[in-house]
Amino acid sequence: MSTTTFGKYVVMRLLGRGGMGEVYLARDSILGRKVAIKNIYPHLISDRGFEKRFRREAKLIASLRHPHIVQLYDFDVVHDAMFMVMEYLDGGTLKERLTKLVSRGDIMPFGETARLMAALGGALDYAHAQGAIHRDIKPANILFTSGGDPVLSDFGIAKFLGESMQVSASSDVIGTPAYMSPEQAASKPVDARSDVYSFGVVLYEMVAGRVPFQGDTPTAVLLQHLTTYPPSPCQFNPHISVAVEAVILKALAKPPDNRFDSAGDLARAFEQALHGTAPVQCGDVDLLVPTIREEKKIVPPPLGVIEQSPTPVPSTTPTPSTAPSSATATPVPSSTASQMQSLDANVTPAQVRRRLPTSDKVAFGLIGCLLISLCVIATGGLSLFGSQGWIGSMLGVNAPATASPQPTQTLAVSQTPTTLAVPTAIRTPLLARACPWADGQIVFFDNFENQRMGWAMEENTKYENGEYHISLAVTNTLQFAYAKSGEFGTRYRVETHARRLSTDTDNDYGLIFARQDPVYFIFRITDTGTFRVSKKNDTQWSHLTAWTNTSLVKSGGLNAIGLRVEGTRMTVCLNGQALTTLSDPDLKAGRTGMLAGTTDQPTHVHFEDFAIWKLE
Repeated sequence: MSTTTFGKYVVMRLLGRGGMGEVYLARDSILGRKVAIKNIYPHLISDRGFEKRFRREAKLIASLRHPHIVQLYDFDVVHDAMFMVMEYLDGGTLKERLTKLVSRGDIMPFGETARLMAALGGALDYAHAQGAIHRDIKPANILFTSGGDPVLSDFGIAKFLGESMQVSASSDVIGTPAYMSPEQAASKPVDARSDVYSFGVVLYEMVAGRVPFQGDTPTAVLLQHLTTYPPSPCQFNPHISVAVEAVILKALAKPPDNRFDSAGDLARAFEQALHGTAPVQCGDVDLLVPTIREEKKIVPPPLGVIEQSPTPVPSTTPTPSTAPSSATATPVPSSTASQMQSLDANVTPAQVRRRLPTSDKVAFGLIGCLLISLCVIATGGLSLFGSQGWIGSMLGVNAPATASPQPTQTLAVSQTPTTLAVPTAIRTPLLARACPWADGQIVFFDNFENQRMGWAMEENTKYENGEYHISLAVTNTLQFAYAKSGEFGTRYRVETHARRLSTDTDNDYGLIFARQDPVYFIFRITDTGTFRVSKKNDTQWSHLTAWTNTSLVKSGGLNAIGLRVEGTRMTVCLNGQALTTLSDPDLKAGRTGMLAGTTDQPTHVHFEDFAIWKLE
């Protein structure tokens, strides 16, 4: 075999190069027809068992007969070189069409999108019924005939290549990051629903003009598939209806069980949504951290800090009005108290989803450090093991920016945040988010599956069943546990999920933040349905809010507690809603963590997770 021939096939010209190989236009010297030949790069097929796997999978691909799947005519391995001979289509690719539309500031018409979805959905359903999974659905692998019909190419190639190689982190790699399902990124087994996810990303791109997740590196994009809510496609195309958005977001659900059962179902749901026939109800999108199996890798030395501090605490009946609490050490300044507003509004709190099973909770920790030490190849590139195994460092994941809150100069109750909409029946059964925003770069995450992140272990704290517990028998006390998160400036988001286990209702729990001695801030809630934000400067307490009523507290349930800091302004959040925005000149960079507090009774609080995002 030479560079001008592949057996009986005579090369006419090079069509292009990708992450897997070179594609040539060639002529079958016997039949006289034009064909496309994909010559796989030799370094991708180096192990002994590859040829056997290749022939097995190629036979399955060649058996597929569908008008919207590229026909595989022939395949062979000659002198350690592998090539596949396919039908030649001269109508270009979907990637080329989308690129041209974006360059003109246009987006593919909905009608054309529905036509393509119907054809490709049928092709995928057919292939899945034959036991073939594509694993690399993307616009570059969707070709067009001269008549404009879409045809899927490269069916199954990712599987037999991925079983034998390390994958270079190029922009066009096997299981392309922008379109890869979370289970592929987490090295989990895949089935047809993985293709449904990738098909959903393609749909997102067709109607929004961009993919949902973007980043500077493949690992940055892949970690977003694992951990980040998809931005609403309506941000990029205001003509997208709630029904269409709901269909797209269901296709992009993190757990496979929450997606459409088939690609055809997705295509039909999209068609129905366009014509207003889909049974869609607006609701909240609860797409938080997905589940990947915990792996024991590296356990760092203990780095957390825990301490106790006397503190003003809520009285047994917290005041729901603007008046200062009589139980506090320092009265609320009148200028602050006069600005207080009751938050007991007729707003339905964002539903807090059931707790994830311990064995399936996310465990990122030091994955980035491990990969960096294992995966830097000689050429200086980053290698990630297996075509399905893309897990990168958390430090450097740029989540898509969403609208930032616009805090006022005075204390104000925020409006009900705009949420994404999905049908009630397809909401994801995962933990709800604390704040209504999903922007920022994640810099710290712990689900307390083990002690590797170094939270302090003392007599009244413990790890148990994937949770961090704080038990306090001493009354009128606050106890803090700090995250070893490094410096992340004065623009960040923090979230935790916590539940009070004890029978008390007046004791409080929440977050400590911006600790730079002698100053720190705390945000607390009680299960009686109140919250307060306070500041301590040396020995002096001041309260930025009084104890204020809110209907958002889930008494005895799991509460999503969060805050957002932007310079000297802070917004505190609970169960998906922003409670209030405040400003304080002492708000500076500092330590952040969790807290539990007591009044005249002991307390026991457990925390399910803790995360910090750095804002741009």
